[in-house]
Amino acid sequence: MISCWDDQEWERLCHAAEQTRWLSDNRFANAVRRKEHESELNQLIADWTREQGAEHLMWRLQCRGVHAAKVNTVRDLFTDPQIAFRNIWQEQQHPELGNHAYRMVSYELSATPGSVRGAAPCLGADNEEVFIEWLGLSRREYEELSEQGAFS
Repeated sequence: MISCWDDQEWERLCHAAEQTRWLSDNRFANAVRRKEHESELNQLIADWTREQGAEHLMWRLQCRGVHAAKVNTVRDLFTDPQIAFRNIWQEQQHPELGNHAYRMVSYELSATPGSVRGAAPCLGADNEEVFIEWLGLSRREYEELSEQGAFS
């Protein structure tokens, strides 16, 4: 993701991209003109960035004062060192899926740290508790409904 917030940042982007001809192109003379020709500009930037590594490009632009960020893939979310350090993913054994990663909150409280206490329940795993203890069905009523397929 690349974002220029003003004309000075646009100029820095053009220099970082070694595309100074964009600076003299009247279609991109100011923010209003760049917005009017957004599709064309997006194509030019896409053509320039396409063959470059996202991480390298992000650092290259940031070092030159251009707002830039790498858009992560799902795989990146599981291999990013900062996310791993923050313990965002916690693994639990799921009865049907096997070992599965569950996302924690993005912060950790020192006095009351959180954790994933268990895997997500399978569909219907808590039916007996819900229908008998919470909703007041008798065990016999629950078993009869269960035999009739009411919960499957």
